[in-house]
Amino acid sequence: MDMAKINICHIVSGDLWAGAEAQAYALIKGLSKKESLNLSAITFNPGRLTHKIMESGIPVNVVDENKFNMLRMIVVIYGFLRKNHIDIIHTHGYKETLLGGLAARFSRARGIVRTHHGKGVVNGVLRHRLIEKMNSVFFSDELIAVSDDLMRFLITKGYRKDKITVIHNGILSEEVKPDVSADDLKDELKIEPGAFVIGTLGRMVAVKGHGHFLEGAKRVLEKYENVFFVIVGDGPLMEETQQEVKRIGIETKTRLTGFRSDPFNLIYMFDVFTLTSLDEGIPSVLLEAMCLSKPIIATKVGGIPEIVSDRWNGLLIAPMDAQEFASACIELLEDGALRDKLSVNARKDFISKYDIERVTDDVEKVYTRFL
Repeated sequence: MDMAKINICHIVSGDLWAGAEAQAYALIKGLSKKESLNLSAITFNPGRLTHKIMESGIPVNVVDENKFNMLRMIVVIYGFLRKNHIDIIHTHGYKETLLGGLAARFSRARGIVRTHHGKGVVNGVLRHRLIEKMNSVFFSDELIAVSDDLMRFLITKGYRKDKITVIHNGILSEEVKPDVSADDLKDELKIEPGAFVIGTLGRMVAVKGHGHFLEGAKRVLEKYENVFFVIVGDGPLMEETQQEVKRIGIETKTRLTGFRSDPFNLIYMFDVFTLTSLDEGIPSVLLEAMCLSKPIIATKVGGIPEIVSDRWNGLLIAPMDAQEFASACIELLEDGALRDKLSVNARKDFISKYDIERVTDDVEKVYTRFL
């Protein structure tokens, strides 16, 4: 590696492909374009994240947590950091911070930066809370919170305010491009031509509030027939969600696609993009919808109100309120002028605030504090 540059190693588990992984990937690839930085990565699983980083031409070392015990992982990470003269490690989770932090302290790295993508295990069981507290004291020189809401939460948990910098997520706009037409995708999903499509994208987990999405869908369908509701994503609650669709009797107007490798095509097909989450940081999928000029309905939780301004670039609703969700859907279905306004402003705000280049400028400033 070029020693005239700052050598940065990101450490990400990579066991899933969800919001935090997508955010880490966008950040790593975006930072790799910085002339002042040399980027590399360590992942704990040879999954989709690992392959996407490799495809971007960034060196990746897989320290497989399914093959090595914790001590061996620390030793291997230490060897990589020493061999590549890593100046700063940037971690993206509690395991990554604990193992990478220990290795970094022994390897004489200049600093450890930790991004908190959400409340996660900071608010989890006692063992995880203790690990995170230890991480914050011993293995995090600088903390990045992806929203003001998350920063306030960390402070209430005893984290030092002077160590926290808020940097909102960004995405790689050049990658957010559909490659099939909305009509072709509707045909594939057996959605009637000309139907109004309201959709969401996220893992099938409780925090995403899919039950409220479906209950709201039922209320909309009681008034309008030519509407379809689509949920993109997979996860532990898939079977339960399928059963709920049948229970409330909206099978013919609902599509559960499971995991899709072409999420941008699905978002592009939606007439309205929605999030009924019970909590969020700064969800990448929301930024992707803004990039694709989609009118948005989202819950007033976590960091969402920091990027969605009610009736400017989206509609904000209360969480766990199926009736309010249904009312918002009906309003956008009936008011084309409002849909157009929200679409234009969403795209405008994305360009001015959330393209990855703006985010990487702020992260680079954090790195320079260690020089």
